Amino acid sequence: MAFDLKNTVLGTATRKANKLNMGNIFVEIFQRRDVALFVEELNRQRLNRGKTTLNKDITNLKTGASKYSPTTVAIYKKIGRLITAGQNYTMKHTGKFHRSIKVTTITKNYIEVTGDPMKPQVNLFKTYGTFLLGASEDDLQKLRQKVLPLILETVQRQLLE
Repeated sequence: MAFDLKNTVLGTATRKANKLNMGNIFVEIFQRRDVALFVEELNRQRLNRGKTTLNKDITNLKTGASKYSPTTVAIYKKIGRLITAGQNYTMKHTGKFHRSIKVTTITKNYIEVTGDPMKPQVNLFKTYGTFLLGASEDDLQKLRQKVLPLILETVQRQLLE
């Protein structure tokens, strides 16, 4: 016995499933303000731990140093920021770089996170490398936990519309 499912709810759902565009769903999810803010905050949290997207200590490419010195501690104290000698670099001298971190581009294939690396007489990307912004493996795991339920919810909504 054969069943013709074409004109049933299941047939309709199957046709809708075949038309799902995961790239469009990706864009829809990452355009949500809460998701973009989450991505930006993941970057700030990782920098606050003194880590690059490669999960390595943020390191001055010229000197090889990756920890704050007693001299830097004294300079930071003058502007009211307390750090400890030996603490990993965090790229948060005044907070300007951290505040500049934004999700700026969302396509079907990727999102782009940017920040203003320019400080007086210093380009943070030239001094510390370009792996300050983006996503580490840990960040990607947290991001998956955040967006997977949203993706499933979006797919379900599109199938049942």
